[in-house]
Amino acid sequence: MIKFLLVILVLITGCIGIPTDYPENEYYAISRKNQEYTRANKFPYSIYMEQINMSSEYDDIFIKYVNANYEVEKYHYHRWISTPSDMIENYFTTLIIKSEIFSNGVYIKSKRTLPDFVLNIDVIQFDAYSENVEVLINFNLIKYQEQDNTNATLFQQSYLKSIERDDKSKASSIPKAFNEALNQISIEFLKDLIVKLEND
Repeated sequence: MIKFLLVILVLITGCIGIPTDYPENEYYAISRKNQEYTRANKFPYSIYMEQINMSSEYDDIFIKYVNANYEVEKYHYHRWISTPSDMIENYFTTLIIKSEIFSNGVYIKSKRTLPDFVLNIDVIQFDAYSENVEVLINFNLIKYQEQDNTNATLFQQSYLKSIERDDKSKASSIPKAFNEALNQISIEFLKDLIVKLEND
């Protein structure tokens, strides 16, 4: 019995001495660093930005990717600084505000006054793979018809971008590719939106 207790004691003290050097967490953001703004056109309208729609499958702080066997792998030490839905919502809200195309205001959380437009954004795909990332976003701009008190879709467009990861061995290449995809989508969306408003 004493030998057994001594063996247990040695095992316990040995385990206590095992070093636990885990890597530090690395955090990434959806960056607006290279985001382009267009201030050439101003329209006498207001807009309300609805909360973004995104599947909980994508809305995770951990960086994930789909491997060659179609299995989702999670990088435990590589994380977003916030949920992707919050970051993408901030990204496009900032795009609309800084573009200054809606001169009568951009409403974010509450619409005490009735806006001229409501923008609904659906993130349909936000996937990372071994080679690339793919982002599919649908924009739906709804116009309030004051004369008959109804709403009508003025502009509905989906944008799909596939961006190759520059260093497939590094987790950091995933957020970088997502940023590039969102930047390309934002440029196309803003141009299309301005054309639609000009022709309305």
